[in-house]
Amino acid sequence: KSTLLQVLDGHRRPSSGMVRLGQGARPSIFTQQQARRAGRVIDAIWDKYPRFTELEVRSHLARFNFRGEDVFKPCSNLSGGELGRLRLAEMVLERPNLLFMDEPTNHLDIYTRESLTQALAAYEGALVLVTHDRYLMQTLACPILYIEDGKAVRYGSFAALMNRNKGEELPAAKEPAAPARPAYGKEQRKRRADLRARLKAVEDEIEAVSAKVVELENEINSPEVLRDHVLLRDKCDELEDTRFHQQELFDEWEKLLEEQEQMEREE
Repeated sequence: KSTLLQVLDGHRRPSSGMVRLGQGARPSIFTQQQARRAGRVIDAIWDKYPRFTELEVRSHLARFNFRGEDVFKPCSNLSGGELGRLRLAEMVLERPNLLFMDEPTNHLDIYTRESLTQALAAYEGALVLVTHDRYLMQTLACPILYIEDGKAVRYGSFAALMNRNKGEELPAAKEPAAPARPAYGKEQRKRRADLRARLKAVEDEIEAVSAKVVELENEINSPEVLRDHVLLRDKCDELEDTRFHQQELFDEWEKLLEEQEQMEREE
């Protein structure tokens, strides 16, 4: 998937065929591996936008968690996650109308992740995003190209992807239906029923935990919590734990879907 983005962006040549961007496209790409660079953090923005005041540059960098003396850090001393945050800060100012992003929320703290999610939700250009971040997929509500086992299936939304096991949304192109086979034995029917029950239970829990995430986000942004630093820290810790649990549930859900698909292939 990362290679696909680099081919679309022009950083790599396709093994066959060609890539043609629309006239007037101004692409920008965010990759998982950011190149090392010279200068200081503040210079990365100021050199490109010399008309900005120091306050404007530092305010912008603060959105990506570069605060205080951090803005004067040499870029050569930044970690991979910090380099990623700096690249995101640059991309927001570049105003491209075509964004290619490869796992942009990796290594981000909760505040920077929220800033990025809000910025992408408000983005009016075209966005091609590679991510395993289910929260980001839910929030952006973009069509999804699900790539697995050398195949790509398009889903209209993250909810449609989650409901694929229920048959609510099917790929546009399907193989002709195979002839009906003899009914499964009692043991196979029980396995399928147990699997469906486990899937339903996990999906219900995902909905509940996702609602809790939204509730905590609203609380964190409330004036009462923002005024109380101790409460704010506690709420942020709770949100981080809830998102971690949400991620665990999504991982379990994917494994159950794979198990279901394997069972269907064995029919």
